[in-house]
Amino acid sequence: MIVTKQITNFIFDVDGTLLDTVDMYMPAAFAVLAKYGIVIDKKDQPAKIRRWFGIPAREMLEDAGIPADKLDAALQDNIDVAYQHEDRVHVIDGVDDMLAQLSKRPGIKLAVATSKIRDEYKAHVADRFSFDKYMMARITATDTKRHKPFPDPILAAMKKLDAKPENTVYVGDTPNDGKAAHAAGVKFAGAMYGSVNPKAIANADFPLKTPADLLKI
Repeated sequence: MIVTKQITNFIFDVDGTLLDTVDMYMPAAFAVLAKYGIVIDKKDQPAKIRRWFGIPAREMLEDAGIPADKLDAALQDNIDVAYQHEDRVHVIDGVDDMLAQLSKRPGIKLAVATSKIRDEYKAHVADRFSFDKYMMARITATDTKRHKPFPDPILAAMKKLDAKPENTVYVGDTPNDGKAAHAAGVKFAGAMYGSVNPKAIANADFPLKTPADLLKI
């Protein structure tokens, strides 16, 4: 890990980076796809989880083959089924302490850039988990036309923070997060501790085996 004292702006993904949500989202996704005639064999599910977890639900359903005329209904079904299992969601161990420590440092700014839509983030993250209090900006999938791996969400968060690329890091758990970070001209911190495919982000600028590793950059 390259240690630097220049990073003052920390922008975070949510799912797999701050929250463990895989056991809420992915079983729901497979169930909804089956309802629409797309059955994912159990032996193929791990690969699909690595492919789909962390991208916007609409993109996941499109990629799975849901036709355009059924997409809105499938998306609503996916949300409804997933949040029947919201009790499975928890803050990843060490995240609260890491954010608390970062927030106390002079000149540090924190933000979120997530694939969740705005209302979802408000109701199911901001209103439920105390770490949102540390965030100075919250960019959701509702706020940009293009999503990761495009840089737009990160650039939008940087604009809110008045951040420069050389002083900014994006923290995420998927290769798309890394692509978005580098497309935005910022460093990528790979949350290997929460990733469903940690090997895929092992070459991050800052590979993080624990949330506390972020405190070292």
